[in-house]
Amino acid sequence: MQHPFSKTDRRSRVLRWLAGGVASVALAVGLAGPASAWPWADDRPKLTNQGIDFGTNWDGFGAPLNGGDLHWHYDVDGNVRPHLLGTLYLNNASGTTARMQIDYYDAAHNLIETKYGGAVTAQDNALHTYSVDLDPFEADNVYHVHVSTTTETATPGDFQIVGTAGFDI
Repeated sequence: MQHPFSKTDRRSRVLRWLAGGVASVALAVGLAGPASAWPWADDRPKLTNQGIDFGTNWDGFGAPLNGGDLHWHYDVDGNVRPHLLGTLYLNNASGTTARMQIDYYDAAHNLIETKYGGAVTAQDNALHTYSVDLDPFEADNVYHVHVSTTTETATPGDFQIVGTAGFDI
């Protein structure tokens, strides 16, 4: 029988203590995740309107099944950078020119900046899909955004909002 305070017993207690500490640190790091994912959850903007939609997974009957992705990234300086991903759909919209628009607001809902995606034009009435990947702006006071689909008016270069949805951090 081994003495309760033998060298082997002390070694195994030290190893168990170290293993528990390493496991605790690994769990804490794993739960914290990347800095850009905390503390805000991602949003799922879905915009549906006649001939112009935004989201993902076209349902085959005239609308996206799911919203796109709006990721809220931030850096160590406190800058917030909303990142919009998804698909712009033009359906039964021959000759329509469209683009995405993001309006950035502070906590008091004062407009900070407006940025636009690239303009695309449907050549016929078939379903046309355009990938959206927008993260053109960041600032330390971004708190709210409006994600909008827009179409060009009769005046070239002039766009009007067709659908919009707002999201907070």
